[in-house]
Amino acid sequence: MIKKIVFPKIRLVLGLLAFSQLSHAAVTCTTEGPSAFTISSSTITVQRDQPINSPISDIIYGNSYNNIFTCLNPEPTDWSVLGIATTLPYSTTIDGKRIYSTNMPGVGIAIGTSGSYWISNGLSLWGDVNGRIIFGARGPVFYNFSAHPSVQFYKIGPISSGTISEQQTHTLKVGQDDGSYIGPSIPVNLSAIQVNVIACSINNPVIQVPLDDVNINEFSGVNSTLKPKDFSVGLNCDAGAKINVTMTGTKNTDTTADGVLKLTNAGTPAVATGVGIQILYNSAPLVLNNMLALKTSEGGQETFPFTAQYYQTTSKVTGGVANSTMTLNITYQ
Repeated sequence: MIKKIVFPKIRLVLGLLAFSQLSHAAVTCTTEGPSAFTISSSTITVQRDQPINSPISDIIYGNSYNNIFTCLNPEPTDWSVLGIATTLPYSTTIDGKRIYSTNMPGVGIAIGTSGSYWISNGLSLWGDVNGRIIFGARGPVFYNFSAHPSVQFYKIGPISSGTISEQQTHTLKVGQDDGSYIGPSIPVNLSAIQVNVIACSINNPVIQVPLDDVNINEFSGVNSTLKPKDFSVGLNCDAGAKINVTMTGTKNTDTTADGVLKLTNAGTPAVATGVGIQILYNSAPLVLNNMLALKTSEGGQETFPFTAQYYQTTSKVTGGVANSTMTLNITYQ
């Protein structure tokens, strides 16, 4: 009687164990895709003054493959999951994307697939913050995973022209929801990419503009101008440099007109009153501290025309010295 009672219990326990093991091992994945992906691009052009933490390229895609992994999930509780992971060193997070360092100082890389699935904060691959779950499928089903690896480059520090070397950026993986891998991993490689930083050099960093003397009786009233003097700023530029200018200086508070500078040492006995110096570009007043886009250079010598002139700011003008100083900041972004 003892054997008859115990034996069915032993058989029942062994049966449950065998069923559990077969169910767990039943999820299988195979690959019909390439042994590796390659992402390549033409030259990336970067303006010298591009802001830190901004993209310096569009999204760059590798080859797209359908049915790269085929997984069999025979039971309703079975999951198969496609993910990406990287071993590149983490640098920073921009717009939710985790950005990794490349071999080029100042150049970071966002890693993803299909253009919208990026290694990011959240949805980590089995607890790995440097991995991202992309798709998942629950059984019972055959499920085909497709992949379109992608990257995007960011400026994360000062950049000099150079080459992003060939390297493996990340790996496509399939696994179960418990973190075990159930199929081959496919590396995604980056081909060498040239990065060119472009800018201009200024021909003459200090420009003096001598305005002609003027008699106070020549002014005709508030907002009148006299003795305009043209001058130019010369640059030698790389092709594609996006040239901008910002004028900085001290605004004359006696007028609301744009581009009118306060006289140097205003308020002292030797300095004229009731006037300022106005600066124009292409005959239009420059707005202080406002960036103005000039042009995108075709490469070579560029010349930009400016004008300085007296500007009457009050109804009464007194004689004296009328000097002023301003700075034209040339940027490339």
